[in-house]
Amino acid sequence: MESVVFYNKISSCNSYLKQNRSLMLLTLVMMIGIIAGAWSIQLSSDDSFYGIRAVFNDFYETRAQQKFFTAFLYSLSSYLLVLATCYICGMSTVGCAAAFFIIFYHGYRSGLLSGYLYAVYVSGGIGFYSLILLPGLLITSYVYIFACRETFRFSLLMCRMFGKNNAKTGGLLADFKKYSYRFIFFLVFIFLAAVVDSIMSSVFFDFFKF
Repeated sequence: MESVVFYNKISSCNSYLKQNRSLMLLTLVMMIGIIAGAWSIQLSSDDSFYGIRAVFNDFYETRAQQKFFTAFLYSLSSYLLVLATCYICGMSTVGCAAAFFIIFYHGYRSGLLSGYLYAVYVSGGIGFYSLILLPGLLITSYVYIFACRETFRFSLLMCRMFGKNNAKTGGLLADFKKYSYRFIFFLVFIFLAAVVDSIMSSVFFDFFKF
């Protein structure tokens, strides 16, 4: 009996890994991007840190002048740009590769920013990153991972269908509707991330002076 239960657990685990391997791979790629970005800051030979200093200073000065709704629109537009890129790439044959590039770049930028804030501002930088940037980044990271999975899957589906020269318009249309509905669902969390980002900025931004 115990061997049967053990076998069923192994089988369930294998089934779960098989169904979610693209999701886990995308997560791994994002983590590699974060590590690569943070490590790149340590390797920087000048105080511009690959231009991150100028980007952060511009963000800081802009956000300091923004009210809640303006900060919400600012965050929403930047988050939507990435989500829209995922959606568009999924409708092309390059979407399979683009999905991994997008999530790597997202992780790399996050790693660069966190590494820069720690290297230059130490505890103050980590506090700013944790309270102002990280809440929104956590939500969007989850959204982008799932969105990139859908990008990868739908692009792969298109490659397979058209590669065999037997694409069924009806079947592809149904899959496209599901694909679009999922991205509409992702939009809800993108709005949530923008709201959270705006709230954290409104509450904690004045505590940090750089």
